[in-house]
Amino acid sequence: MGNILIVFYSRPRSEGIDGKQGLSKPGNTEAVALQLQRLTGADIFRIETKKPYPDNIDRLGEVAKAEKGAEARPALKQTVFDMSRYDTVILGYPIWHGTMPMVVKTFLEKADFSGKTIIPFATHEISYMGDSEKDLKDCCPAADIFPGTALLATGLSKAGEQIAGIAKVAKDKEAYR
Repeated sequence: MGNILIVFYSRPRSEGIDGKQGLSKPGNTEAVALQLQRLTGADIFRIETKKPYPDNIDRLGEVAKAEKGAEARPALKQTVFDMSRYDTVILGYPIWHGTMPMVVKTFLEKADFSGKTIIPFATHEISYMGDSEKDLKDCCPAADIFPGTALLATGLSKAGEQIAGIAKVAKDKEAYR
């Protein structure tokens, strides 16, 4: 099976508390990553930005669009660690403006994915995987990248089979080649 690492970026979900916005619940991508960790027993790593994104969803959309347009690489909160212990990486992210958040690209470009297998999944509302699979191949040309799994954010309660499928591929990727 080899060693599996789950890497994800997820913005916590907003929830109203007496009319105020809070960010205390796990986001959609994080919820899937945690479920995958339970199914695989894999180590897990959360990608975080040094400068937090806005809590307001409209403002977040503006920032994400501007970052994409500028091909920005937001700074990471934590240093990328040595990934030599892992041969398989399950990579999760939301789709923002048709691709992965730019901070995911920052992470991918700072880590060495040579010879690794990457199994991507994305949470989305209407974009499926968007351009993220192409972008992933551009960022990690020396990795073996499996086709991505798009999970409808508003349908995660019904995505158990899809999530279990990602875990099965990670545990026995040779059976799925």
